[in-house]
Formats: sequence, structure tokens, C-alpha cells
Amino acid sequence: MPKSRSQSEKALKLAGRPGGVSARKLATHGIHLQTLTRLVRAGALERKARGVYRLPSGQAPGEHHGLALAAAAAPSGIICLLSALQFHGIGTQQPFEVWIALDRRARKPVSSYPSLRVVRFGGEALKAGIERHVIEEQPVSIYSVAKTVADCFK
Repeated sequence: MPKSRSQSEKALKLAGRPGGVSARKLATHGIHLQTLTRLVRAGALERKARGVYRLPSGQAPGEHHGLALAAAAAPSGIICLLSALQFHGIGTQQPFEVWIALDRRARKPVSSYPSLRVVRFGGEALKAGIERHVIEEQPVSIYSVAKTVADCFK
């Protein structure tokens, strides 16, 4: 079996996991970036976010597609403030960017789409009130309704 074929099969198997696979993870398994590029061009993989790939779902993006992309770009981030209000169906404002909370020392994620509004929290303010949801097979951390409303008044 040619090396490129086995790399492609291995990449497709890894991309089949919930949430997809990162380009860095593929590289640690010995899969060359060129193999990844070929699979995307052939339609066997789709780019979910910068450096994150998954098998094509064939489904149209859902209402909270931007939240899933933001979670893929910033796995340690927590959806907060206006984006959390919109997710929980509170209010009428539709934010044009995804609001995420990060630890004060965490690096800011790079994402061209969706646009991210990063707020910095620390200690208990960052850790309290987190709910875990799965949106488009992507694990997403979102602050609870009570925490979101309290944060909006701060």
C-alpha cells in the first residue's frame, strides 16, 4: 500500500472522531500537511475552523454554528455575555461576533470566522456556572443563564 494512501486513511479515521481533529494532532501521527490539503480539495474532509478538520456532515449549518466554530478555535474558552444570552433565548439582540471568556493568561485564539470578542476572567469568575453542550458534534462550554445575567449586570 502506498504511503500517501495509508496517511489518507489514517487522517480520515482520526477526523471521524466527535469534534474533528486538529492539524497538529495529524502531524503527531505522521500525517503530512500535503495529505490534509489533498483530502480537503477532494471533499473528503472539511475545514471546520483554523487548524480543525472533520468529515463532511452534509448538513446545513445550524443556528449556533458560530458557537461551534468558536469552541473549535478556542477549546478552553467559554461562551459568555451576549452570545450566551442569544444561546439561551434571552433578549432580542443578535451579536455580530461570538463573545468568549478566557483565562487572563491564555493566548488569544486566531479566527477569521466567526469574529471573536474576547473577555478575560480569572479565578472563580471564570470557573463558576459552566454548562457543557454539544453543537454540531463539537463540545461547547457556555455559561448558565444565571451566571450570564449576573455577568451582564457587572
